[in-house]
Amino acid sequence: MVEAARKYKRIVQLGTQWRSTPHVDEAIAKVRGGGIGKVGMARAWIHQERENIGHGKPGPVPAGVDYAMWQGPAPDRPFYPNRFHYRWHWFWHWGTGELGNNGVHGVDVARWGLGADAPIAVSSGGGKYVFDDDQEVPDTQIVTWEFPGACLAWEHRMWSKHPTEGSGFGVAFYGDKGTLIIDDHGWRIEDGDGSKGKATAEGQAKHVQNFLDCVKSREKPNADIEIGHLSTRLCHLGNIAYRTGKKLTFDAAKESFHDAAADALLAREYSSRFEMPSQV
Repeated sequence: MVEAARKYKRIVQLGTQWRSTPHVDEAIAKVRGGGIGKVGMARAWIHQERENIGHGKPGPVPAGVDYAMWQGPAPDRPFYPNRFHYRWHWFWHWGTGELGNNGVHGVDVARWGLGADAPIAVSSGGGKYVFDDDQEVPDTQIVTWEFPGACLAWEHRMWSKHPTEGSGFGVAFYGDKGTLIIDDHGWRIEDGDGSKGKATAEGQAKHVQNFLDCVKSREKPNADIEIGHLSTRLCHLGNIAYRTGKKLTFDAAKESFHDAAADALLAREYSSRFEMPSQV
């Protein structure tokens, strides 16, 4: 997608709206400006109560639904009511679990603050510990990415609202002169200078406006597709580490692990309805 956007000179914006949220931008500037000293670790998380989707049975496709189009490039699977609509997130055939669903928003901000590109290594633990249903993805997951000079951690629980750092969803940067926390309430520094910033309106409208402005100006948007690729890549790598049960070393130049089981998960089997071109 990055290659195609550059070749055809297109403006492409990823939907990570915190890139256009003023209080988040202000907080990242504080982190990267040395406001909490040298940052050795960043963490992002979400904790909420998802529903148990039960054990389903094949059923008829609802009237008016183009199920082939709904499945997209994924090979055909029978229709199950309990994996339709939002629930498709919880099946590897179509989705990427909570890490790829909400995680990309937090992980993107954490990577932004660290100024990090590709990880050196990634590992993941967790499992399906609480839900007894058809979901395939972990209802509990922790991922750690190692970068030169810092690490980034993600954590989610899909069955508990108990907060981390006082919030159900947020990002924290741990520096040797303080800790900066970003959430829906704004940002604040603890164990440091105590500065803080008030929450601003969620960045959806500003994100769309930024995209439209860049279509006219031809400048790169706040969440340009290359930024999107780097952050989305972290989520995929974390899930691959989880699914293989291995700590993996990542070769950014080749975008591979040099591990056959892990490398096999870098791509997917495509439906015969779609063809993935070898070049853009």
